[in-house]
Amino acid sequence: MISLESDDWRLWISPENGASWMACEIRSGAEWLSLMPDCRGDDAPLGAASFCLAPYSNRIRNGRFVYAGDAIQLDDARKHAIHGAVRKLPWRTVSSSVDAAVCRIDSREHESFNWPWPMITTMDTRLASNSLTSTLTIENASSRPMPAGLGWHPYFTRTIAGASPTLLLPVEGVFPDASGDGLPDGSAVELPGEFDYREARPIAPDIHVDHCMSGFSGQARIAWPDAGFAIDMQTSEPCRFAILYLPLGEPCFALEPVTNVNDAFNLEPRGIDAGLREIAPGGTLSATMTLMLNLF
Repeated sequence: MISLESDDWRLWISPENGASWMACEIRSGAEWLSLMPDCRGDDAPLGAASFCLAPYSNRIRNGRFVYAGDAIQLDDARKHAIHGAVRKLPWRTVSSSVDAAVCRIDSREHESFNWPWPMITTMDTRLASNSLTSTLTIENASSRPMPAGLGWHPYFTRTIAGASPTLLLPVEGVFPDASGDGLPDGSAVELPGEFDYREARPIAPDIHVDHCMSGFSGQARIAWPDAGFAIDMQTSEPCRFAILYLPLGEPCFALEPVTNVNDAFNLEPRGIDAGLREIAPGGTLSATMTLMLNLF
């Protein structure tokens, strides 16, 4: 386990567990608060506090798609090949210090890797006095173009120091999901009121949301006003979409900045802008997410 610390942040990373973040704390005065669920113990509420999504975000319907004339069938088709191919495999620690770590995974070192293109994924994580920055990079190690996407899946604690959260999420629309399986049925549509957080408001405790949003501005704010702090999320240009996951009755929720829509590999051939990227042989796809702590 890698432990990082700055003036206002503490972060625990497990290279053996997909380089996932296992816990994340922020400082408020003299007190350390759990921004994300603590997943380090045997009785952890989740497998990880945050994990990276590569070489695709969220799900691919039935684990099946066609690219450049080739039919691709991934494992775990029953669950729609969920959450990428790297989160459950061990990564190597390239470097680490008090406030920074670089982890990497080369698919060619894993016989059971669930992706037909050889690839290298790197996560560079750095803490500053009031910020946490993570850069994800996918390198196409094959001799042919590779379709790809990436993102982060951070969970946030609902109640911190007795305070409940508000959310500001500037987006333009939502991808419809009539069957409720987390896979869009078509192009993005206007936001229904219960999904609309374009103006900051309390996160509704009684409405279930698990949808991909379009037109993400790259900036969002999660605040716990009664606890006196907010987290400003800033992402780089490739992250044009965001997945909002508000489960009912759970102690945490997720806001996931991503470069591609759920099932983008099957939506793009239908003429739907779903953020699918193509990486040339030897080329890369990279994005950055920064979480800024603001006390008030």
